[in-house]
Amino acid sequence: EMAEKRMSRWYFGGIASCGAACCTHPLDLVKVHLQTQQEVKMRMVGMAMHVVKNDGVLALYNGLSASLCRQMSYSLTRFAIYETVRDMMGSGGQGPMPFYQKVLLGAFGVRNATGGCATFLCQPLDVIKTRLMNSKGEYRGVIHCLTETAKLGPLAFYKGLVPAGIRLIPHTVLTFVFLEQLRKYFGIRVVS
Repeated sequence: EMAEKRMSRWYFGGIASCGAACCTHPLDLVKVHLQTQQEVKMRMVGMAMHVVKNDGVLALYNGLSASLCRQMSYSLTRFAIYETVRDMMGSGGQGPMPFYQKVLLGAFGVRNATGGCATFLCQPLDVIKTRLMNSKGEYRGVIHCLTETAKLGPLAFYKGLVPAGIRLIPHTVLTFVFLEQLRKYFGIRVVS
């Protein structure tokens, strides 16, 4: 009797990242509100309650479309690198990598590989996402926000390059949970 194995499909990384982004987006939105308040008046839970009370539950998902664009823009590349490194590390004959190693590789190894690059390239999209999340209806959409931000000069796209840690761990863990489930149920069948 042959054991059935399933391999990931090339686009699963993007789908898994989008799934994780849908879960962690409210955290991201609250982080943005906390970063943009003039003085520290509220902590995280207080800010979340404030957003819901003033604008409703769906306000926690403002800017989600920009967030999903960002995930798709670099996740596919990131996961191509991740899968290559994983296969190189896993081919040492000691069987598949433990889950925690996958998470660490995804969070640090991969981020630090397309990191200088991926963070630098994706920061403008992050800024656009932040501006859309914080907007009071002054932008018609992603492109309008992009052109308005561009008028402020190139450095406007690199505000907040350093802070972004609050959702890194839950986002990475959730991405790998989604990725493993996609591979398990929808992956390419490999008979070994």
